[in-house]
Amino acid sequence: MKADNRYDVIPSDLILNNTVQIVYDSINEPAQKVVVEGWPVLDDTDFVPVLKREMAPADIKYELNVWFDVRPLPLPLISEMGDEADK
Repeated sequence: MKADNRYDVIPSDLILNNTVQIVYDSINEPAQKVVVEGWPVLDDTDFVPVLKREMAPADIKYELNVWFDVRPLPLPLISEMGDEADK
């Protein structure tokens, strides 16, 4: 279930609960539904590797070029948003 507190506006047709089923062989039955009511809060800065080992040496180099456009995007007027502006 996606957290609805991450959105400024929630469209009426947005489905917050979605399920993805990966099927490797259609002979197998679908997985049983699992409902998780909440997740424990974890401090991921405390994680340590199970097996500590060095990384393999790099054998491929990727060059990435990134450009940023700093011109502001036009925002819709509240009157153009209709009912969504009230949420």
